[in-house]
Amino acid sequence: MRGLWMELPPFSPDTSGFASALSGTDGMGLIDDVRGCCGNYYGSEETRRGIPIRVFVSELGNEDAVLGTEGVLTRRCRALAEQLSPAFVLLCGSPIAALIGTDLEGIAGKLGRALGLPVSQVDLSGHGTYEEGLSKTLEAMARALSGPGERRKETVNILGANHLDWSGGDMAALRKWIADGSGLAVSAVYGGETTLSELRGSGCAGLNWVVNVSGLRAAQWMQERYGIPFLRGAPFGAAWSRALLDQAAKGGADWIPPAPGTGGGRALLIGEQYTCDALRRLLYENYGFSTVQVCSFFRMDRGCMASGDRRLWEEDELTQLLGEDFDLVIGDPLLRRCGPSRGRWIDLPHIPVSARLYDDLRPSLLGAGADRWLAAALEHSDTEED
Repeated sequence: MRGLWMELPPFSPDTSGFASALSGTDGMGLIDDVRGCCGNYYGSEETRRGIPIRVFVSELGNEDAVLGTEGVLTRRCRALAEQLSPAFVLLCGSPIAALIGTDLEGIAGKLGRALGLPVSQVDLSGHGTYEEGLSKTLEAMARALSGPGERRKETVNILGANHLDWSGGDMAALRKWIADGSGLAVSAVYGGETTLSELRGSGCAGLNWVVNVSGLRAAQWMQERYGIPFLRGAPFGAAWSRALLDQAAKGGADWIPPAPGTGGGRALLIGEQYTCDALRRLLYENYGFSTVQVCSFFRMDRGCMASGDRRLWEEDELTQLLGEDFDLVIGDPLLRRCGPSRGRWIDLPHIPVSARLYDDLRPSLLGAGADRWLAAALEHSDTEED
């Protein structure tokens, strides 16, 4: 039945994407919502040990839904800013703020003047999914915090890398891996650990490398505003990541469609689009698959979709897909609940789907890590079948 979800839990909301983007910075995020709404994020989705809490809620009461949230939001922000001394502040909406029409943009302007800090807002309602929140937050950071300057061709911004989609090990290794592989210095990591100083200088970078769909909006705005070209693709898999590094060193290039293999075999990959596209290339190049279909319940970049790729909107759509003749399916373990697959299934945990339930199973995919993980996963699945 259309619109009926019986097997899968709700996916991570847009406010989780907002929290993820701010948690690795020297700024502060404030969600205009009731007490406890950050508990879901920090208790179920944040996986980085020891990372300081940088995102809070305004702690609205019942009367604020009637009288308005400006007063409590302003007081809460002032108190937290005095305690934490953030370099910048972003405000975020919620279902309550959206329902009563809280003027977050106007409040941000007043707070910025009062605190002497960059303060901006992100237009979220709490009803979208994580990648929408992450995408809008990264764009808001670029608009509010970056600035123009002389282009530094030897530098690159990374847009979209975030711990909800990537393992902690990949996030930690990313800067050095890029520097060693391309000779480029990373100016800022939008979505990862970065500072206001780095964000300020990001408008001077020679290239924006969009490694996740959620970084695309910021890249498009920075291209229009500063003329910075962008490159798209997750650097997973030895051959594909090497191709991306070479393109980055040359200043970027258009997305390269994957070339199917000739050995037969049909696979279905379900998850974040750029990650799945990188794994598809591995299945084509290393294992000869002739058909690999990428599907996602989250936003997809039309410019990076191959034949057969599709956005999923209903649980039933996945159930129908799993009934087809795929030799291999890769996706979050919870997605198995939508129906049995006729082929082998390889678990690829995705926090926006299953939270931290399978965090210890999240693989490192950066560079040749994807080759090693997929080889081991296929060997293990073959052993299970035997």
